[in-house]
Amino acid sequence: MRYIKTLLVSFLLTQCFWTKGQTENTETEFHILIPPQSCIVQQHKDNLKLTLIVDSIILGQRKVIPNFRITASISFESEYIQVKDSLYLKIFISRNQEYGNKFYTWKWDFLKKKNGQFYSQGVSQYEIMYYNGSLDINGSQGHGVGVEGTPGFVMYYYRYKLE
Repeated sequence: MRYIKTLLVSFLLTQCFWTKGQTENTETEFHILIPPQSCIVQQHKDNLKLTLIVDSIILGQRKVIPNFRITASISFESEYIQVKDSLYLKIFISRNQEYGNKFYTWKWDFLKKKNGQFYSQGVSQYEIMYYNGSLDINGSQGHGVGVEGTPGFVMYYYRYKLE
């Protein structure tokens, strides 16, 4: 009889704690992560106008000032873009939709040209793009690959406007 009472009390306590845990989980708020309003577009375009200014490039521990600015029409991927000497970029733009919100993301392939061949220094991950942003110098961002301070580190500091 003593075992039955102990078993019954254990069962009731388990049910009490389990119910409390279920109640806490149902009270947890669910947040949908959507892009910032400045990234959302009403309709995706097939051809986009991209203005890109590269302020500086870090290669390993060396800093390069390319004095680079381009305005180009891009659909899904760019041509090879010569930024400075043997340094090139290839840009890929993706059209996305999540929870009914349309937006663009991009990734870069950092390339070096040697003997007429392109060699990748690394490919970035897709990042969200702002639409009709500002080319203000205070809006400079970094896009790169590798570990800072190591020989394979590549970082482009840039500004852009997507239209």
